[in-house]
Amino acid sequence: MGLTHFPHGVSSFGQTLYGGEAPVMGKSYHVRKTTDANYDEWKAAVNHRHYDGTMSVQTTIEGALDLADDYDTIWVYPGQWKPLKTLAITQKSLRLLAVQTGPFAGQTGTEIRQWGNVACDIITVNGGAASPGPAGASNVEIAGFRFTPYGGTYTAISVGTTINTYGVYIHDNYFMAAAQLGSMLLLGTAGGYNADSIHICNNYFKKGGGAGDQSTLAAIVINYALNFLFMDNHCEQVGSGQYFIYCNSTDKTAGKFIHNTFFASETGAKAIRTGTLGVGDFYFSENRGVNYADGYLFEDSGIEGMGYNTYGPTAEAADAA
Repeated sequence: MGLTHFPHGVSSFGQTLYGGEAPVMGKSYHVRKTTDANYDEWKAAVNHRHYDGTMSVQTTIEGALDLADDYDTIWVYPGQWKPLKTLAITQKSLRLLAVQTGPFAGQTGTEIRQWGNVACDIITVNGGAASPGPAGASNVEIAGFRFTPYGGTYTAISVGTTINTYGVYIHDNYFMAAAQLGSMLLLGTAGGYNADSIHICNNYFKKGGGAGDQSTLAAIVINYALNFLFMDNHCEQVGSGQYFIYCNSTDKTAGKFIHNTFFASETGAKAIRTGTLGVGDFYFSENRGVNYADGYLFEDSGIEGMGYNTYGPTAEAADAA
């Protein structure tokens, strides 16, 4: 039985990774620490030559990504990984997956760490000449990692910042950053490139505060992302006086915030900076804020796109009607 054909996919505790039971569309690469117990025996059993001459076992994530083509899958095994450059995904339907994956930081043993390493973004997802498709590097999946970004204005994952990019699925990851670090997610560019139909689900976000320039230092910056979905995520906000999610003022994109939890560990924190909204700009439903003051869960809550959301034990005033 091949490693990518377990009944529940390559995972721990029988958890299904979406697509784990489906046929592998392209090549599979395996990235594992050479210091792991019984590595040589494992490599002898797993390593093989692909039809393009590349070997299935690689020692770095960036090495595997440099070899990967459209439709390939990169399996990353537990350990702390420190890439020497940004993992720039331009391939169509590429899957970058941790072998051990759990929701809401359930498995944090596969870390991609740039903090204290190289001053660059961890992952970028943009289209390229080698990736024809509906809008660049489409249908990409990223799951199962702990991301620790470098800091400053560098991000953990940015999507659609150099070309329109469509259909990226980011799920079951743990994003952790200290105060004044860059954004953990950056979607599109203001008035420019579109990160279209991005699904961000079942992730755990934790970020330190410091107001700064919230258009770059918020935990999540949504510049231009038509029809995005932000669902079932847990967001832990450390610090006061800043927004956790910053939405661009002019590029309202019919995005959806559904069933997320926001926790403020200090007073004065604000969850989502929306700008002044109109009908159809964004949709908010079943989001829960803990330790937020009235009006601090959403900057603008008096809109028709607002469902029933709560802060603490109380419904946001404009949402209860």
